[in-house]
Amino acid sequence: MYIADKSKYKAQITDQTKFINQKDYQNKIKRLNNIVEELEKQINEIEKQIKKLIDNDDNLKNQHELLTSIDGVGTKVATKMIVETNAFKDFDDARKFMCHAGVAPFKYTSGTSINSKNKVSNKADKSIKTLLHMSALVVATTKKTGDAFVSI
Repeated sequence: MYIADKSKYKAQITDQTKFINQKDYQNKIKRLNNIVEELEKQINEIEKQIKKLIDNDDNLKNQHELLTSIDGVGTKVATKMIVETNAFKDFDDARKFMCHAGVAPFKYTSGTSINSKNKVSNKADKSIKTLLHMSALVVATTKKTGDAFVSI
């Protein structure tokens, strides 16, 4: 929630440059920058607390290390997966998690419309799908050269 708010306020900093009096615009920028700075402090504090929780629990630490060892999966993606799955306790098979994450499409049939496209459920958590998509893009746009990855 704080990250979404931060993005919203950062976008407003460059908004309305040509439409607002310069003095008013400078005051607006100052206020928005203060809000963004405070949100960044809060986000950093929360991330430190999450890291501390993961480091203090052997099971969570092991899961986090396993997830981050996968190419394209960073700390934030790994943490989101652990949180969303309740440390992988809430889903007893991969298919259920894929449905929850919105990466498993289903046929949509209603009455006589049999030949429709496969669709993802509206109830799926699209934030997980977004993170997985971004991780896949990172892997797809890098090529391995020796031990290091180089962006293409």
